[in-house]
Amino acid sequence: MVLLPKVLTRKKPDIAEGFSESPVFMTSFVLLLLMCNDIFYGKILGHLRRATVGQHPGSNSQLAHDHDRWESGHVALSETQSYANCNICLTSLKEKNVLSLVVMKPVAEHIYKYGLSSLDMWMRCMECILHISYNMDFKKWATRGQDKLLQKTRKELTQVVLFQQTGLLADIMKQGFSTSNDGNTARKFFRDFEKSAEIIGVDVDLINIFAFILQTITSQHNINVENFKIYCRETAELYVVLYPWSYVPSSVHKLLMHGAEIGQHVTFIPIGMMSKETFPKNW
Repeated sequence: MVLLPKVLTRKKPDIAEGFSESPVFMTSFVLLLLMCNDIFYGKILGHLRRATVGQHPGSNSQLAHDHDRWESGHVALSETQSYANCNICLTSLKEKNVLSLVVMKPVAEHIYKYGLSSLDMWMRCMECILHISYNMDFKKWATRGQDKLLQKTRKELTQVVLFQQTGLLADIMKQGFSTSNDGNTARKFFRDFEKSAEIIGVDVDLINIFAFILQTITSQHNINVENFKIYCRETAELYVVLYPWSYVPSSVHKLLMHGAEIGQHVTFIPIGMMSKETFPKNW
C-alpha cells in the first residue's frame, strides 16, 4: 500500500495575547501603467510586466474587514445570494449547463471591473477536472448513499497515482489551509495534460483546451477578444456534451462565458496584467 506524504502546515508566529489574525484582510495597489494624456504628447510613460505584489513590495496597513470592504472572485460585492450563482448573469448552478439559456440572460456589466484572477482560474479549472474524475463511476453531480463511497475510493486512488507518477499533491486537505491545490500544482497538472488525462480518465482534448485558455489569460499580451470569446464558448459546448451531468463551477463558468467581455472591459492593458501570479515553490 502506498501512502501520500503528510502535508505539513506552516508554524504560525507567536501572537500577542488578546490579538487575533482572523479579521485581518490585506489588499495591495500596484502601479501597472503610467500614461500621459496630453493631447499632443499622449504616450505610455512606463509599465510593469508583472503585477506580482511580492516583486514590488511596499508598506502595508492592516484593517479589520467587514462587508463593505470584502471582495471575492465569486461575489465581489455584487449582492449575489449564493456562491453557486454567477455574479455577472446570476445563472444558478443547475442552469449553467443549459448554454442556450445562459447566453440570453442579462449581465451586470459593472462587475467586469473586478477582473479575472488568473491564479484562481488555474486552480479552479484543475479542481473542476478532478471533480469530474471523482464522479465518473456514477456520473452524477450530487453524491448520496453508496455514491459517496465510490467517490471517496476513486478520489483516494487518483491522489495516490497522481503523486506516484507526477509528484503532484492534488486536493489533499490541509489543516487551516483548505487544500494543497495551488498555482504551481495546477500549472504542472495542465502542462503535462496527456499524463493527467491518462491518470484521471477525463477527456484529454478538454484538458488541453483548458490549458490553452489559461495560458492565454496569463500571457500578458493583447489578444483577439472576439476569437477568444468564440473559443471559450466552444469549450463550454464541448464540456456540456462530454459531461452533461457535471455542472460547470462558478469560476469556470465566469471564464468561459464572460472571460472575453471582462478582458475587453479593460482595454488599456493586456488581459492577465491585473491579476497576481504564482510564486515559485522556493520563494
